[in-house]
Amino acid sequence: MSLLLGFSLDDFASTLEREVCEAQSLLNNVADMFAQQSVRYLRRDGLQEQNSSQENDEKQSNLVKSQNLLKQFGLTS
Repeated sequence: MSLLLGFSLDDFASTLEREVCEAQSLLNNVADMFAQQSVRYLRRDGLQEQNSSQENDEKQSNLVKSQNLLKQFGLTS
């Protein structure tokens, strides 16, 4: 194989693949943290605002929309 700045193209491609896998793993972890935090907020707010079911429905709808976006972009594990 030809060399690119002292690295073979196979080594370069392998390094890029590892970086992509690591980045995807980090994004999955961040997405999981956001989803868990959203659930905590929904549970807490649901207990504090029982008379406000419309707000809770809206928050749950937003959570579902967020989860669908995460799935659409392949950020869930």
